[in-house]
Amino acid sequence: MLAQDSSFFTMLTPREILSIASFLQLSEPESVRELIVDRTIEALGLSSVQHNRVGDRFSGSGISGGEKRRLAVAVELVTRPKVFLADEPTTGLDSFQAERVIRLMGELAKERNIPCLCVLHQPRASIWKVSSFLAFRISHFVPTNNIFGKSDLIHLYYLHLVVECATWDHVQMPQNTFGV
Repeated sequence: MLAQDSSFFTMLTPREILSIASFLQLSEPESVRELIVDRTIEALGLSSVQHNRVGDRFSGSGISGGEKRRLAVAVELVTRPKVFLADEPTTGLDSFQAERVIRLMGELAKERNIPCLCVLHQPRASIWKVSSFLAFRISHFVPTNNIFGKSDLIHLYYLHLVVECATWDHVQMPQNTFGV
C-alpha cells in the first residue's frame, strides 16, 4: 500500500532503497532483482538521482519532494504486489510526472494482471485519459454521490446534469461542477 507519507533512511540512495526492497520481497536471483530495480528507476525518471542520498528537509540536501514521491511509488512497484493500493500517488508531482506515474501503474497492473486502486483528489485532465475505469464519491453538492463507470464515458454523466464541459483531446471534463 502506497501511503500519502513515506519515510526513508535518509543516508541511503534511491538505488539502495529499491535494492533492499527487492531483496526482502522478491525470490528471484540477484541479477533479476537488479534488472527490475534498473527498469523501475528508469521508468519513474529517477536515473539522475539514483546515487544521491535521499536526505531530509533538516539537512537541506537530498532528493526533491517529487523524487521522494516517485521513489515511494517505485518501492511499492518493485515488490510486485498482488493488489496495488495507492493513496494520492500524484501528491507533490508536476503534471508530467503525475501522468507518468499513473501511466506506469496502469501498464504494470495490466502486465501483471493485478487490480490497481488509487485515491486521487482533483486529478489532472491528462490522468483521466490514462484511467480505464473509475469509481468516485462526490461531495454533497451533486445530486448523486457515487459514480461508477468507464472514465471515457464520465462526461455523459455531467452532460446529464447539464454541466458545461471542456474538451481535452477526446476526454471531456466538467468545469465548475460544484458551483465553487
